[in-house]
Amino acid sequence: MYKPIVQYEIWILLFFSTLFVSLLFINTLVSVIGAEYSNLWENKDRYGLMETTQLYADHMDTCPPKIPSGTCVYIVSQTTETTFEDKVEDFQAQTQIQIGELQETVDKIENKMNQILEKLDEQD
Repeated sequence: MYKPIVQYEIWILLFFSTLFVSLLFINTLVSVIGAEYSNLWENKDRYGLMETTQLYADHMDTCPPKIPSGTCVYIVSQTTETTFEDKVEDFQAQTQIQIGELQETVDKIENKMNQILEKLDEQD
């Protein structure tokens, strides 16, 4: 068995180490919550609009239609699901259109350059 003075020292050490660890964990928790709060505060308008829109979308069938008195009007419409292949096909079609437009521009520039070269050859 320990001497009585050593036993009190062990209990005091246990108490202070427990207190230190508890304070450390509370400090860590406060810093994490503070970081999240500052992130939310910086983007409060965006998150507020997202939450308001989600509430309207969740309860639009139970509430009578109202236009909010603010400056925003929420337009909610049903979207059709598109597959990845459909998106790729749309992208390819748009790319082909843009390539065609670029080719027309290149052809016009070449024609203009040829006309200029012909005029230069005539002057020589």
